[in-house]
Amino acid sequence: MYAINHEKRIARPSTSFEHKNVPPALFDGTTVTQRELDALFTTARAQHKYAMIEFGANWCGDCLDLSRELEESPTREFVQQHLVVLRVDVGNFDHNLEAAHSLGVDMSVIPAAVFVAPDNGRFTASGTKEIQAFLKNLSDRAE
Repeated sequence: MYAINHEKRIARPSTSFEHKNVPPALFDGTTVTQRELDALFTTARAQHKYAMIEFGANWCGDCLDLSRELEESPTREFVQQHLVVLRVDVGNFDHNLEAAHSLGVDMSVIPAAVFVAPDNGRFTASGTKEIQAFLKNLSDRAE
C-alpha cells in the first residue's frame, strides 16, 4: 500500500498497514533450514497432524488473505486440531528458495503450500483456491 507524502509529493510506503487488518509481518524474512523443516515434520507426526508449509510474502494480497483466513474461526480451530503450520517468506522470489526447492514447490505462483501427512504422503498446492480446496477436503474427511 502506498501513500502520497503531500509535503514532498513523492510516493512512499504507507506507515499504516491497511490490508484487511492483517499484521504487516506475517512473513518475517526468517531463513528456513532443512533442520527446521525436519523438526516440523517430526512434531507433526508425533501429534498425528499434517505439516503445512505455507510459502508467501507480505506484498502478496492473496498470501495475506489466505493467512488471515487460516487465523479466523472456524478455520483456526480446524488448523489447530489437524495441522502444524510453518510460514515461509519468499521475499521477492529471492528468499528461502532452497526450502522451496527441497520440497518441490514451483515458486511461480504464491501462495503455495506443501502438506505432509503423518504417513509422509505429500500434496503440493499452488494458489489460494487450490490450498482452500485441499483444506476443505481434509476438513470433510475429519468430520
